[in-house]
Formats: sequence, C-alpha cells, structure tokens
Amino acid sequence: MARTGLGLYISRKIIELHGGEIHVDSRVGEGTTFTVTLQRHDKGDYQKELQKTLDLLSDMIAEVMHVKITSLMLVDQSTDELTIKSSHGLDPTTVANTRLKIGDKIAGWVALEGKPLLIEDMEKDLRMSRRSISQYNTKSLLSVPIKVGDRVTGVLNVNNKEDGSVFTEGDLELCTALAERVGTVLHKLDRYNNKNALLKEMSRSLETLVKAKKEYPADRESTIGLYIFPLLKGLGISAEEGRIIYYASTLYDLGLGMVTENALKGSGPLSDDERRRLREHPLAGLSLIEPLEFVEMVKMVILHHHEHYDGTGYPDGLAGQDIPLGARILAVLDSFCAMTRPRRYRPPKSVEQALEELENEAGTRYDPAIVRKFIETVNAMREE
Repeated sequence: MARTGLGLYISRKIIELHGGEIHVDSRVGEGTTFTVTLQRHDKGDYQKELQKTLDLLSDMIAEVMHVKITSLMLVDQSTDELTIKSSHGLDPTTVANTRLKIGDKIAGWVALEGKPLLIEDMEKDLRMSRRSISQYNTKSLLSVPIKVGDRVTGVLNVNNKEDGSVFTEGDLELCTALAERVGTVLHKLDRYNNKNALLKEMSRSLETLVKAKKEYPADRESTIGLYIFPLLKGLGISAEEGRIIYYASTLYDLGLGMVTENALKGSGPLSDDERRRLREHPLAGLSLIEPLEFVEMVKMVILHHHEHYDGTGYPDGLAGQDIPLGARILAVLDSFCAMTRPRRYRPPKSVEQALEELENEAGTRYDPAIVRKFIETVNAMREE
C-alpha cells in the first residue's frame, strides 16, 4: 500500500498550531529522525500580558468615549457566568465580587440577546441591581455585546460621562464599534500561535494610543462630534458606514501627537521641516491603530483625510471620487475645526469666515457636494 504521508502532515499542522516546528532527517539505510521543537510558554507571563492588554483596552475605551467607568465582562464557559476581566474606574471589591448569570440584569440580558442597550435611567430599569447603582454618578448606561464571529463572548459596559450628560445614539454607535475591536483582539488570540508576542505588540500600540488620546484637544473632538451625525444623515450615509466614519473621526488625527511638539506649540510660521513632519502624521496615525484595526475603511479614512479634491493633497495625491468618502467628509470637518480654533500664527476665524473659506475652496481642496451639505447643516443647527 502506498503511503500518503497524511499522518506526518497532520502531525506537522498540530505542532505548528502550538507555535512549534518539526524537522525531518532521512538517510538511506539508516532510517529517519524526527525532531520536534516547541516554544516554552510560562502561563504566568501569558496571563500577565493578557491582563495588561485588557486593562489598556479599558483605558482606551474610557479615553475615546470620555467616560469615568468601563468594564469588560467575559463569559466563563465552565459556569455560564459573566465576570469582570478588566475595568476602568471601578473599585476592586466590585470587580472581584461581580458574577452574573447569562440573562441576569442588564449585562446578562445583553449577553443572552446579543443586542446593545442604551439605558437613560438605571433607577427605572428593573434589570439593574439597587446595590450597584450607588457607584454611578449618572443614571445613563451603555451595555454592548462583545462578539467573536456570531458568538457572544462578553459584554462591554460604560458609564459616567465626564460631562455628566446622558448617552446618545451616537455614543451607542461608538461603543458598538469599540466592542467590535475588543472582539477582534480576542479572535486573534484564539487563532494566533505566538500569543505572547501578539499581546506585547498590542500593549505597545495601546499604550501609545492612550497617551496620544489623552493629549488630543478635547474641544476639537467635541466640535466634530457636534456636526458629524447631522452631516452624515444629510448625506444619506447608511447607519453601518456612518458608524465606521464616526469611529474613525475619534482617532483620525492622533498621529499629530507623534510629531514634534514644536510644530504644534511653537510660535510664528511653520518651518519647512515642521511642515514636513506635520505631513507625516496620517502615516503615524495609521501605524498607531494598525495592530488593532480590522476595517480597511477606517485605515483609509485616517491615511487620506488630507488629500485634496483636485489631487494636490497628501500622502498619495488622490483626487475626486478616488479619495475615500469618509476621508472627504473628515477633510471638511477637520478644516472647519482648525479654522475656528486659534493657531500659533493666527487668531481663530468666525463660523461665517470658516464657512466662506470652505465654499471658496470647494472643488479644489474639498468635495463640493459635502461642502454644500455641511454649510446647510451648520446653518440649520444655528437656526435651531
């Protein structure tokens, strides 16, 4: 009977799955020697790196959503319970003692149904435990499922917005996008052989991202957040695409934090070297999110938000419809925010002056259809 080598093939795949290698040394008349090399993994080191990554994810979510409390709850398959694996702003006792059956309370319901929840008033929600309300400063709560494929593996909860306001549908969209990124991290860990190396790479990226987010001007982000959803609605953007563009808008300019501080905080006109460094920030921003991002559109929005409609922008000189839609939208919003904020070389422009400049450069620097809709949006909001 001919030997197909199927057993050797299966053995090799199993060894590679565990991050190892198999070497074969075959000599005529002497036989065959198989050498298997497996990497030694310290379980304690892996758990330490995993916890660090999860904690950094919690911190990132808190920074992106501007909230004081976050919790990442994962399903314990052996007990069918949700436990808090990482948190931001919760006391250690609450973290250690919280265990929820699937279907129990708000997070348990979200895990069971696989659907996100926006709670405007926790005190009126029967699924909320009375004893757990005291830790929250505001009555509003978001709870979103974390999925790997179609399987719910956990729940992301956020509470206590820094400004004390109630969560909006826009906040729910952003929280859903963040939960998808957590699910991506967990999915990669399921499939990746060298898990320690993956965790270290993610930790480095998250540390830089959290630092950059903390240093990003909050007033600039709030201005974009004020206009982006009315603009997306006016442009007829679908809910799914709108969520992606909104998520990208919370991260798109973080590369600025990786360029020289003198280019951002100095006085007088920018030097040629400072201009060159500033033009590199889309690439810096892309490198910042690369280990965590799985949606190509998010990457392209971040990379191309400084392209010009006539092809004179950077980094690739794209023109017209070749520029991703989200990048064209953020180009208008970004310029409006920049113009209405003080710069080291000029005072801020008024809203009227900024809109006039956008209109003057429609068709050259900006997509004219987006400029028209943005001007309509701003004027309508001001009238209201």
